Amino acid sequence: MADAGDPPGAPPPRWPGGVTALELTDAPQAVGARVSHHERLTDPALWGRAIEDERYVLITELIR
Repeated sequence: MADAGDPPGAPPPRWPGGVTALELTDAPQAVGARVSHHERLTDPALWGRAIEDERYVLITELIR
């Protein structure tokens, strides 16, 4: 289910109910990627409104 503040037609979240930072960083590692950066994004300008949930950016590198 999309968040009430999401635009119409937005896809449903991949993890309904959200995902913790630990779950977020564990997911790519499980398929052989290394997390090089993760950061919580709290700036309301990024979302067009204030948020109460946790939102992150995650940068990974595939390990070969």
